[in-house]
Amino acid sequence: MKKLAIVLGLVVLAGGAGAAYWGWSSGTARRFRTTSVERGDLVVTISATGTIEPVEVVDVGAQIIGR
Repeated sequence: MKKLAIVLGLVVLAGGAGAAYWGWSSGTARRFRTTSVERGDLVVTISATGTIEPVEVVDVGAQIIGR
C-alpha cells in the first residue's frame, strides 16, 4: 500500500511538471493592458419588477376593553 502511494505521488508530480513545462514552452507571451487609476463618482442603478411581500406579518390589537 505504501509503495502504491509513492508511485501515485510520483505520477502526479511528473504530470504536474509536464503540464507546467508544456504551458511555459507554448511560445505565446502573455500581454497585459495597464492604465492609470482615476477618481470619479460611481453610479449604481437597480431596477426590478414584481411584488413586495413581507417576511413576517404581525397583528396588533388591544388586550383590554374599556375607556
